[in-house]
Amino acid sequence: MATGWQFILGGLALLVLAQWFEVPFSVNWNWTFGLNLFTLELGGTALPLLLWFWLMRRAELTRMNAFTFLPPVFALMISTVFFGERLQLIQAAGIALSL
Repeated sequence: MATGWQFILGGLALLVLAQWFEVPFSVNWNWTFGLNLFTLELGGTALPLLLWFWLMRRAELTRMNAFTFLPPVFALMISTVFFGERLQLIQAAGIALSL
């Protein structure tokens, strides 16, 4: 339930900020965008949450808490591998510290 409220309240805050800072109607709704959005929803949100809750039933919370530091590491690695972005020294240091 807490996770659900986190998504709702966070989504509302992002909606307000997007309305304030983003260009309205800048999204090109087509099949490619829809497929990408669905893939991110499923692979980036739904499946990791299911895996997290499955693991929470099988491991101690103190051991699982360390994994909360990994999403930024994965995001930086994905942006480097798939989008050709370069890591800055501060980002590499953050990854090393997290690991």
